[in-house]
Amino acid sequence: MKNSSLKNDDSLIESMQKGDERAFRHIYDKYLSFLYHLALKSTQQVQLSEEIVQDVFVRLWNKRETLNPQGSLKAYLWKSCRHRIFDYWKKEAKRLAVEKEASYGRPLISVETENTVLFAEYEGLVHEAVQQLPPRRKQIFQLCSLEGKTYEEVAVQFGLTRSTVHDHMVKSIRSIKDHLHLSADISLVWFMVVCVF
Repeated sequence: MKNSSLKNDDSLIESMQKGDERAFRHIYDKYLSFLYHLALKSTQQVQLSEEIVQDVFVRLWNKRETLNPQGSLKAYLWKSCRHRIFDYWKKEAKRLAVEKEASYGRPLISVETENTVLFAEYEGLVHEAVQQLPPRRKQIFQLCSLEGKTYEEVAVQFGLTRSTVHDHMVKSIRSIKDHLHLSADISLVWFMVVCVF
């Protein structure tokens, strides 16, 4: 089934690259729900999630002639969606930083630079935290985060139950959260998990 799906995606991409709008529509219908739930889980905003997903598909169509997924189309779209989510959170962090500095009456200088440094620091910390995960947990985490695999797909790959894969992911995020020394606000942890990998 998996190989059949990949072959089907390959044929859809090939047709789309030739300007076939029906092939694009098939891709849209196939992955719309998947990408929407990814965006919604991170942003918790329905309208914003819809806008992010629409942007992903618009970019896919506009870049169709040079498209080279280098793997599964699902993983390619997953990464594209994460980049859009990252852009949103980066702008949001900048906006909040400006508001914070304004409330303290300080000059609004170097806000963008400060946030760039902050994101770089968090990115490094997340990578560091992932490297410290037990081998199997690290592998499962990277498959779900980097390749966009579902818990069911990873469970089949390793001969595990879905609940076991879910448990590994929960413990991975908890370990990353502890490593970052963050508060109980899981949204920032999830944001970093989504955007870094």
